This record gives sequence, C-alpha cells and structure tokens, in this order.
Amino acid sequence: EGEFHDISLQLRQGEILGIYGLMGSGRSEFLNCIYGLTTPDAGSVTLQGKPMPVGLPKATIRAGVSLVTEDRKDSGLVLSGSILSNIALSAYKQLSSWSLINARKETRLAEDMVKRLQIKTTSLDLPVASMSGGNQQKVVLAKCLSTQPICLLCDEPTRGIDEGAKQEIYHLLDQFVRGGGAAIVVSSEAPELLRLSDRIAVFKAGKLVTISNDADLSQEALLSLAS
Repeated sequence: EGEFHDISLQLRQGEILGIYGLMGSGRSEFLNCIYGLTTPDAGSVTLQGKPMPVGLPKATIRAGVSLVTEDRKDSGLVLSGSILSNIALSAYKQLSSWSLINARKETRLAEDMVKRLQIKTTSLDLPVASMSGGNQQKVVLAKCLSTQPICLLCDEPTRGIDEGAKQEIYHLLDQFVRGGGAAIVVSSEAPELLRLSDRIAVFKAGKLVTISNDADLSQEALLSLAS
C-alpha cells in the first residue's frame, strides 16, 4: 500500500520486459513484491499458469524465479565469503542431502558458472570483496542462475560497473532468454532498457502508465512518459 497499485503485467517466454520509472515510481518495490520480499495487500502472481507463493522468497526460488538485487554489496553478496560459497548460496537444495552440502557438487557448480559467465579469478576460494565490480556482479548473476530459474528479476543489474562489464551482463541476459528463460529488468538508465528490452513498461507514482514495444521509442519519450 502506498508503493504501487493496479499494476498488471504479462511476461512471455524468451522476452526481456524492461521497467522504467523515476525514483518513487514503485519500480523496485514491484519487483521485490513479485519475489516475495514484501507481501501485497491484494493481487496474485502466476508462473506458467500456476499461482506463485506470496511473501516467501525461498518458495519463489523453488518455483523458478530468482532476483538480482539492486545493491550487490548490501544484499546480493556475502563480501567476506568466497566466490564458491556465494555462487552456491541459493542452490543448497540441489547441492545437499539430509542437510549436508555435497562439496564435490558445490565445486563443480561454481566451476561451471565461472566458465559460463567468464568470471575472472585465479581461485574459487578468493573472497568476493577482492574482485572488481563487474566480476562481483557476475557472481550475483551466477548465484541466481545456479538455481536454474525460469524467470530472472533484475533490479539495476549494471549499476556501478564499467561499460565493458555492462556489455557482458547484457550478453548474459540475452543468452538467458534465448535459452527459453524470461526476464524483467528494472533500470533507471533509459539507454540500457532500449538496448535490452523487447517491451518497456513505464511506471509513474506507483502506477503503470504504458507498455511500449515501439522500436523507435527514444530516451526523451521515456523520460516524458515517466515525468
């Protein structure tokens, strides 16, 4: 209540749906609600025709949805932890039996993710805090992909990283949806959404203003709709 209301969106397989809005538009709050970090006053979420759990992030992950959080250092990573432990953090269900983690499976998963996402490191045992911002963000994405999600929720997925690392993240998201996944990307950077998205939903003051798939949509038009 007070964050957003009367928003209805449909996400298709193989699609990136961008969400654009200014501060206070309810864009991040909407994403957090889908993931289960907050509980809506009303409404529902369905995934492949099945109702999603409400207010339960662990159940949301099991249903096939992962969240790339807005602040990797605050909520996306355990900075003092190793690359290995961070990547495996959300995949404990696949890696454990009788509450015991299978160390061999954990290592294999981390090695596969480092190779797949081209994470630059000399050892899985290095602390995440020692990595560049771009590689830290890849570890966040690896952690999310390790749960084999159907849908990725991405909140400012390239904030605070350089242009080269941004392009790598864009490529990984493109790969994910080409492989049959779907993604919702919240970003305050209009060029980013215009580059990534098949459609863009514009939020303003907690409401959905429009959804556009216009290939000729400009940064200026997005800003005008959101203001």
